Amino acid sequence: MSDLGEVIWMSQTAPGSQYGRHFIAAHQAKRTRITLLFWLSCLFGLLAILINQSELDTRLAANLNPDARTASCGRQ
Repeated sequence: MSDLGEVIWMSQTAPGSQYGRHFIAAHQAKRTRITLLFWLSCLFGLLAILINQSELDTRLAANLNPDARTASCGRQ
């Protein structure tokens, strides 16, 4: 970047300039959205793992105790 271009860019993105405030606010909003999406994906991933684990526990318990499975169905 040329010296003049660098001076213009720095003056536009300076904290006190209109463009600088907009640029910083837009960057922070984008960073906030990315962070929010990251934590939501982590939350849904953990929820899926917990649901899958409880289904596996139920299947394992049914396989270990077949009498409980037939009794719960009403068959003896």
